[in-house]
Amino acid sequence: MYFLSFATQEQRRRSIAYAASFGSDEWEGTPEETAECAKLIKDFKAVSVREHSGIHICKEVFGVDAVQMPDPTLLLDAEDYSKVIRRWWTRKLPQPFMSVYLLDETEEKKELTQSVAKTTQLYPQQLTAHEDAPKAMDRIPLSVPQWLRCMCDCECVLTDSFHGCVFAIIFNKPFVCLGNEARGSARFDSLLGTFNLQNRLLTNPTAEQVSECMHTPIDWERVNAIRHSEKQRAIQFLKHNLE
Repeated sequence: MYFLSFATQEQRRRSIAYAASFGSDEWEGTPEETAECAKLIKDFKAVSVREHSGIHICKEVFGVDAVQMPDPTLLLDAEDYSKVIRRWWTRKLPQPFMSVYLLDETEEKKELTQSVAKTTQLYPQQLTAHEDAPKAMDRIPLSVPQWLRCMCDCECVLTDSFHGCVFAIIFNKPFVCLGNEARGSARFDSLLGTFNLQNRLLTNPTAEQVSECMHTPIDWERVNAIRHSEKQRAIQFLKHNLE
């Protein structure tokens, strides 16, 4: 259904794929799925993918040309997300803190988080729910406005998530991304490569390495200029193909 199998051919011919992600560096479909998806995607008016690896998949597997486009969350500015925060009640955290957004948490990552917190002297605010957390706020999932506020108000971000990196970039927060092979590296390679921030991706780092990376300055003026350029490129793609 992601290839619009439920739509008519005429409807697909008026459709586009914007920053679609295969969720993997390689196509994982069966021969039968490949044949069906190739037939469907050829009907699309235009195809864009989030990762550069997706261009190769589209060309080699499906026989269609695709272009790389930024994730849609990057098409909004920090002020746009701040409006969401201001519109709803959110809790302000009293002390300086580090936002910790880990999707695949392990004992090693827990220990690393605590070590980094001690080194940086920042409270590790979890952005995912933990049933055994001492604070009630940490035992329930955060609302979208609260999650955004935690990203906006923190001193830095420790994450293994693609969108954790995205919002650190949007809010101009120092961040470290822990390599997450289970979720594929292509998404991180494309995102961080676009902004020349590959040095923020660390695999099995020590607490000292994470802290050193956190304190390594980021040229946010350059990063913001790149994001603005990417945003304009995406808008032009949408305008051209939605006419």
